[in-house]
Amino acid sequence: RPSAPGMILPAGDVSPRLLHAAHSRGIQVIAVADGSDAPAIQALLDAGVDGVTVSDAALLSAVHWPIN
Repeated sequence: RPSAPGMILPAGDVSPRLLHAAHSRGIQVIAVADGSDAPAIQALLDAGVDGVTVSDAALLSAVHWPIN
């Protein structure tokens, strides 16, 4: 399976406008959420990022992953 082009960005650089522009071009967006708390990570997922990286994996158990 071919991989899709992607962008890896700091969480603070992710915006609805950026997500729309990237997704309309077939580009996946991964947010680097180091230092973020669970509500901030949930907000990124709700906004539509395709993935997140975190420094504390325990935070991932506190978020709800969208089902596509």
